[in-house]
Amino acid sequence: MPVVGKLTEDVAPARQVIRRYEDARARLGNENHGFLSERYGFMPVQEPLQNLPDDFAEWDHVTARLPELHGSARLRRELDGLPVLDAGRDRLPDSFLLRAALVLSHAAHWTRRSDGAEPGRPLPASLERPWTQVRQRLAREAPAVSLLDVLYNWQVVDPDQRRRGVDNLRLLVPAVYPGEEQLTAVRVVTESTPAVAAMVRAHEAVLADDTAALEFELMVVLDGLRRVRGPRGAANQLRRALPGTPMSTALAVFLGRGLHRLDDGGQPGAWRDFFHALGAISVPAYAANRGNRGLTALLGEVTEVFAAGRPPRRAW
Repeated sequence: MPVVGKLTEDVAPARQVIRRYEDARARLGNENHGFLSERYGFMPVQEPLQNLPDDFAEWDHVTARLPELHGSARLRRELDGLPVLDAGRDRLPDSFLLRAALVLSHAAHWTRRSDGAEPGRPLPASLERPWTQVRQRLAREAPAVSLLDVLYNWQVVDPDQRRRGVDNLRLLVPAVYPGEEQLTAVRVVTESTPAVAAMVRAHEAVLADDTAALEFELMVVLDGLRRVRGPRGAANQLRRALPGTPMSTALAVFLGRGLHRLDDGGQPGAWRDFFHALGAISVPAYAANRGNRGLTALLGEVTEVFAAGRPPRRAW
């Protein structure tokens, strides 16, 4: 069911979208429409679940052994021996759908990788039917690992440290790609989270005709981009991962560079609505109309740093 709500003229559209989805999360008890909040940006507010209900424990068990089963060519045989479980609404609660999608998408990916020379071979029935049900319930078309799965594939290593420090996370589910690639995407979105709220406040500054406030928020965005880009080493890994994240799309729309290229069909509802809300107010047009050289120069710097960190988009 889509999240709906009336937009009002005195609040920035992006702010209204965030409020709608935060209200929906509180009301529904899940983030199945996509991750979106002022505090965590495009990351989950709720920490990813580490287990499914007992009736689905076999999925968790197989998923934990994916590299071992793949390496010994026993993955398909193991999946063929599992029962075909019903992932319908009456059996699998909505609150477990994201965990189920994470587990099943990665199991399907590992299975296709294991098939090697048989790319068109059907998935085992124990995987195909529930994976189809979960995708339908989440309104996903592609039977593949999605960016939502990537951003849900982490756990805190040491709970006593800062809750979501980028050096305090590890993968929940083994990835076909080198695990560092998925974790790098998580780190990019985590590092750049302050820019989400800054873009919203920048729109509010435009509505209030407050150039000083707008310049401050652009500095927050610029600081986030600089942290993500970095000059070398691990920071360069973050920079290379930026184009594959919702932060890249949000920044492109915010800077007037990407709204016409949005693929609505491939975006979760929360992200799609937020991207379109960001396109409702043009910061570049406001800066041009104001004729403020300092504001124009700052916006140009943000755009330049963003453009320099956008190599060809990777596909998960």
